Amino acid sequence: MYREKEYRFTITGDQIKLLCDAKSSDHTFIKHQRGSYIVYYKLVNKEDLTELYEINSYAIYEGDIFQVTAFNGGYEITTSDQELAYNHDMKRSDKYAYTLFVTEGDIEIYEEKIPITG
Repeated sequence: MYREKEYRFTITGDQIKLLCDAKSSDHTFIKHQRGSYIVYYKLVNKEDLTELYEINSYAIYEGDIFQVTAFNGGYEITTSDQELAYNHDMKRSDKYAYTLFVTEGDIEIYEEKIPITG
């Protein structure tokens, strides 16, 4: 958390690079554009943050827990568990992953906040 707002970030040594889009930025963020991709960033010290944490999103689908990502107006649930994938008729998306596209009504989403210290 930086100034009571949540941002995506990367850690570079003792500094944190906050990342956001245009509507979440202010005049202190620097615009970076590569092709059509635009991101705004700002370097801050760890001491400037009130909290630093990782958020992992999960979905409960038909009683089982999966990793989840928002995707094209719906959600993509993912697992590396072959038996779990078979039980839910998931498609193999790479060597170790199986995915299934679902709607918001099919799943219950929850987030796990893991504090980052040090």
